Amino acid sequence: MNTDLSTQLLTQSRPAAAAPLPLAWAVGQILRVAVLERVDENTLRLAVNGQNLVAHTRLELPPGEQFTARVTAGGVQPQLTLLPPPVAESPASVVLSSLARALPQQAPLAETLPKLLAPLVTAQPSAELPPLVNVKLQALAASLPTLVNLADPAGLARGVAGAGTQLEAKLAQLVAPSWARLAGSPPALDLPVTDLKWQLLALRETVSEVLQQTSKAAASDAQIKALLWPTPMPRTASPAVLTPDAETTLLTAKALPGTPNMAAQSPQTPQSSSAAAPEYRPETLALTSLPKLLDDLNAGLARITTHQLHTAGAVQNQQLFSYFEIPIRTGTGTDSVTLEVASDGHRRTETGEAPFSIAVDVPIEALGTLRARIALAGDRIAITTWSDTPVLRDLIAAHLRDLDRALAAHGFEISPSVMRPIAAPEPLRSGSDRLIDTEA
Repeated sequence: MNTDLSTQLLTQSRPAAAAPLPLAWAVGQILRVAVLERVDENTLRLAVNGQNLVAHTRLELPPGEQFTARVTAGGVQPQLTLLPPPVAESPASVVLSSLARALPQQAPLAETLPKLLAPLVTAQPSAELPPLVNVKLQALAASLPTLVNLADPAGLARGVAGAGTQLEAKLAQLVAPSWARLAGSPPALDLPVTDLKWQLLALRETVSEVLQQTSKAAASDAQIKALLWPTPMPRTASPAVLTPDAETTLLTAKALPGTPNMAAQSPQTPQSSSAAAPEYRPETLALTSLPKLLDDLNAGLARITTHQLHTAGAVQNQQLFSYFEIPIRTGTGTDSVTLEVASDGHRRTETGEAPFSIAVDVPIEALGTLRARIALAGDRIAITTWSDTPVLRDLIAAHLRDLDRALAAHGFEISPSVMRPIAAPEPLRSGSDRLIDTEA
């Protein structure tokens, strides 16, 4: 099969007599190509590395197709050869290899987020973290819903959508087909900036950059250290305020010839201890706080990735399984509501429908944890609840009959709802068909 293309620059605005422009491609260079349209039987209009070109070929390449090509001849009319697509891994092998990386790192969000946001519980930014990191942590804390926000269907839907497991699906829906974007201006995108995984990824990038800069600064010579950590000003001087811009300037400072020794010129009188802002010490940051913060971020991201892979693995087995951890703000810090949706595609009711279940785990301040499992099979529904505290058990049991009557009014066939005093099974460990046992 002939896979060669000869290309030339598309120059509609140039005079017909003008010479073609040479393309700055090296022989052997790999290019990304998108087919924009077929001009005639032997001519295509392409987008190649951001340039509009026409190519002469007899290959049947439909508009919208994308591929890679190697430059086999340069000059005014270079020759390109199509490369075969890489051999795709099976979905199952992709899931398993990804799990091998994610599982050892993951930790429940109910454990990692309190560590990340611990300094904010007292409404005081950490003195060991740079202002930019503190600002992003505060934004993350402010974006978390409360339990009251999740109490109605719309609020719960927002909580599930923002839990991080659907981030890549959201981005895929936002991005128009590549070949269409290359033909014109890309559309404005409403990025999911409040999505939990998006925020954790952005925070990890910031922490990594600041840690890298600070580590370099800590290893610099004494002159650089004098610029980064000058001797405090005397009591009579106005206290210096470190802004994010100033922080960036300090972290990227370079030694210049003839730079004075600031430590030698500054008086040795210590600064007043009554300053309002916490003292930010980059050397402490480099050695302790940021590496720990980075570990917690990686654990949280690996946890979300684990849930995504769990869903992907269930799909391969013709099952539905989604597990969401929805972080919430509480009066004393943070916690997480968990939601599991599962269905076995191999089982069917007499009406041909696949039964499925919904399990929720709700921490209620001062009352304990409520866990419930809702089983659905056609119009039949059964609800079982558990609690480890007598007060919460009595409170829920008093409302179960009202719940049954409301469900019956909506046409459901009811199995009487019950409250049990024993502990409910852990959702991720309930069932031999589960792909992932996060505690194994």
